[in-house]
Amino acid sequence: MKKNPLLQSNHLPCFDLVKAVHIKPAVKQVLRDCKKRLRTLLKQPYPDFNNFIIPYMHIVDDISYVWGVVEHLNAVKNTPAIRKAYTRIQSRYINFMVKLKQNRHFYRIFSDIKKKFTLEPVQQKVIDDALLQFKLSGTALGKKRKSKFRRCQKQLSAWQNKFQNNVLDAVKNYTLTVNDPEPLKELPEHVLKAAHHLAVNNAKAGPGSRVWQFTLDIPSFLPFMKFCTDPALREKLYRAYVTRAASGKIDNTEIISKILKVRQQQAELLGFANYAVFSLQDKMAADPDRVNAFLDELFNKSAARAWQDAGELNDFKQKTGGKGPVKAWDLLFYREKLRLEKYAINEKVLRQYFSLDQVLSGLFDIIEKLFGHTLKKSRAAVWHQDVLFYVLYNDNQEESGYIYFDLYSRPDKRSGAWMDVCRSRRFRGKKIFLPAAYLNCNFTAPAADQPVLLTFNEVVTLFHEMGHVLNHVLTRIDYPAVSGLEGIPWDGIELASQLLENWAYEKEVLDKFAFHYQTREPLPPELVKGLKAGKTFFSGYDMLRQLLFSKIDMDLHYIHKGKADESPAEFIKKIRDKMEVIPSPPENRFENSFLHIFSGGYAAGYYSYKWAEVLAADAFSLFKQNGLWDRKTGKRFLDLLLSKGGSEDYYQMFIDFRGRPPDREALLRQYGIIK
Repeated sequence: MKKNPLLQSNHLPCFDLVKAVHIKPAVKQVLRDCKKRLRTLLKQPYPDFNNFIIPYMHIVDDISYVWGVVEHLNAVKNTPAIRKAYTRIQSRYINFMVKLKQNRHFYRIFSDIKKKFTLEPVQQKVIDDALLQFKLSGTALGKKRKSKFRRCQKQLSAWQNKFQNNVLDAVKNYTLTVNDPEPLKELPEHVLKAAHHLAVNNAKAGPGSRVWQFTLDIPSFLPFMKFCTDPALREKLYRAYVTRAASGKIDNTEIISKILKVRQQQAELLGFANYAVFSLQDKMAADPDRVNAFLDELFNKSAARAWQDAGELNDFKQKTGGKGPVKAWDLLFYREKLRLEKYAINEKVLRQYFSLDQVLSGLFDIIEKLFGHTLKKSRAAVWHQDVLFYVLYNDNQEESGYIYFDLYSRPDKRSGAWMDVCRSRRFRGKKIFLPAAYLNCNFTAPAADQPVLLTFNEVVTLFHEMGHVLNHVLTRIDYPAVSGLEGIPWDGIELASQLLENWAYEKEVLDKFAFHYQTREPLPPELVKGLKAGKTFFSGYDMLRQLLFSKIDMDLHYIHKGKADESPAEFIKKIRDKMEVIPSPPENRFENSFLHIFSGGYAAGYYSYKWAEVLAADAFSLFKQNGLWDRKTGKRFLDLLLSKGGSEDYYQMFIDFRGRPPDREALLRQYGIIK
């Protein structure tokens, strides 16, 4: 019998061999093997860091590696067979991991090693993080309460998976068919081609017909909302978008209530008043009141600017012949036209200067100049023919990591953009396993007759996700529990990604890669200037929008807590009514597709985007001061933050880099809200 390809982990995953049928037996096998190894480990007569904690880390890392590949396939290749296999084995994996973290024997031995031995700081961090996770998993609970905690975790994982599947299905099942070309005349040509191709594929049109189909996938939805001239059509697509997974058989409404209720139960089992307090135990913010004070501070300083933005857009709509105030489905349309008037930024023109190959080249150039690492395309087994694979080399031309780029939208792929861990850096005996990461986006797939062209927002997205990747693959820490992204508090995890975004706006950077894909002419100076100025365009509105999401997330877990006397939708509407400057329609149910908090890792942690953005704005101000290409500053950021992963206190690591605590007003200055 051939070995299961999911268990062939000597180098990188055998994606070309993995099928749905391999998932269940592979997960069962790795759990069985690791259970035996853990039992043997507990027999160690004189446990110390080297003979006990390092083997423990390797066992956990072996489980995480196999499960991580399975989770990744479930996100990027969500076929019915893979979805079914994933769902069937998920509870077994969850049960194993929670039981492991509830094991008092391991908790006691970790505690004893901490007390008995003088440890290096990074070893101390490994133990401290592990002890905290033991506690947050209920290791101190009695037998019955431990069992209840495990049931809660299994229920939570199942509902979170169902939530994500419902969003995926809701997007997959909806199309808007348009037969009249007139309202589509301003849409970019590549969007129209894709929409017509979809109509042909769905047998709604022949190759020469004039029929287009649009979807709720971002590469289709956003251009339609920006450029379709018919407000009735915009309203129709908008309402479908904000009611995803909110009706009929595909409805996340009850799942949200169940998730909130079970999270509250978990928190109470551990002695916490609510899930927000529980969630913040391993974050820098420490308690919900500090988070809300931070959000309120930003809101109070940004609200006037947001109302000014809304007023300007309403005036612009009236001036250009529109009737009535700006509606939610008007927002992107008039915003795009106002941006064009103020900064001469035409997205359709701009896109011609950002071919994917050039953008990647420019991005890789930044990485080389700042951090001394180069990326070279290579070959590896992949899960789809469009996936790119690169090897990262250090300044001695030694391999130091691997990156998979899965950049295009597909029907069986999760929406949005995200980075995930394929493998953490570690030593096993004398052999080093280098880190590997996935970078996932949902750009429009390439057409046969031209290169892939990106919108500027997509360029920024690519830079953002690459920041996450660098945070993982540039690590120099060999303990997998604190290597790369592991061990970094969630409210610091966005620092590197939001920092790297800033280079996409700078003229001396754009001059290196923004060339017209046909003429090779550089991006005209007026467009460069417009992009830079446009960074603060509608910044008050954008600030409040992110604060709204953060506030909803925090207060759902801090105040609402899944209580039965008020639905989450009713609770959320009260917050929206206070914070929205352009009102959403009452039937807006965006929470039903809020993947970050109901199926991702951001529950009671969405504020992390704004806090990490403060850190990123403050860090970038040092690069601006010393020079965008200043290798000394880049090396300092690499040595003091990127390379250390989660091996030290993250807040102190930032202070060491910046030379002082973070300046909160750096973000407001970057947004142009204060000077």
